[in-house]
Amino acid sequence: MTVRTPRAAAVLRVGPARPPLRLLAPGAPNPPDPVPAARAALALVAEILAGTQPPDRSAGRFLPEIRAALAAHAPPVPPGALLAPPRVVADWTQRPTPHAVEAGAVVRTGADVRALALRLEPLRGRWTCVALEMSVRDGAPAAARRAAALRAA
Repeated sequence: MTVRTPRAAAVLRVGPARPPLRLLAPGAPNPPDPVPAARAALALVAEILAGTQPPDRSAGRFLPEIRAALAAHAPPVPPGALLAPPRVVADWTQRPTPHAVEAGAVVRTGADVRALALRLEPLRGRWTCVALEMSVRDGAPAAARRAAALRAA
């Protein structure tokens, strides 16, 4: 018997097609270390997508179009619902340039697993998420997809 793991139907990419170049004034203050900011941004995205944090928590840390996409993909959560927090299975960060940091993670939320990737750049003295990619579920809960795969095998 072969069990196939379900695949995500698509990848959602949010952000400008090509981030605009920005001139940094000489002597402009450098934002703090980007690695903690990148990990915090990944954790916040995972919590919003899991429903444990409201999408408006991303204000000031993400560009408006990214906040809108997160709000569109956040699940509706009834008040008082107890949800398991997402668990980061693996994560990474890299600095392609001195003024950018890219980070990614594999996140487990209940029975679902998602891939997340984001890019942060300094904007007004703080690291701001300027691009986000995430795997998008095909609409069916993971448990239902696994049950269907077992029945088909």
